Amino acid sequence: MKYTVRASKSGYAEIEANSEEEALEKAWCADYNWEDDVYDMEIVDE
Repeated sequence: MKYTVRASKSGYAEIEANSEEEALEKAWCADYNWEDDVYDMEIVDE
């Protein structure tokens, strides 16, 4: 399933994952430039 993840300072990313938790983890690991902690990210409903 595809999730859109938002980090409050850094914008959006589309992540392919099996769960919201996995999407957040993948987004955080994929972009080290994001200044937010993974817990500050959220899934955006499309």
